Amino acid sequence: MNNEIDKKPAVEEPQQNGRPAASGKSQTMFSRFLAANPEFEFAWHTLKKVFVFIVIALAAAGIHLVVEELEHRKFEAGITVTLRVVAYIVLVVDVIWFLRALLTEMLTLLTDLLLGKLWLRVLTVLTFIVLGAALSNPLKTALFAFLHWIAVAVA
Repeated sequence: MNNEIDKKPAVEEPQQNGRPAASGKSQTMFSRFLAANPEFEFAWHTLKKVFVFIVIALAAAGIHLVVEELEHRKFEAGITVTLRVVAYIVLVVDVIWFLRALLTEMLTLLTDLLLGKLWLRVLTVLTFIVLGAALSNPLKTALFAFLHWIAVAVA
């Protein structure tokens, strides 16, 4: 027997943030984009978590519809009460999981932004928000005056 066939070299999977890196060129570009922009990574993971939350909540709603149909058909109260309790447990566990995952993701984002070199992004965004709130009425008035001037000049 040929022992070279049995000996396969150990190939390490590339890692990114403790997770296996994505394969393929487009997925790698997307992964690099997310790694460079933690706020977009937060948004992407949050959207995925919202989708999972909705799927599980729909399962709980489906159990509720089954319970209503069973009650309409006069099934035993023990069966319907048990299924109703299961539906509530599924929903409560789903909400707890979603909130825990969301808080964990938010803490990770804030840690990356505030403790890393990206804290300037947070400061820049907050500055723009404050400036936008402070200048919103004067900017609106100036923009309307400018648009009125253009309308008069064109007419």
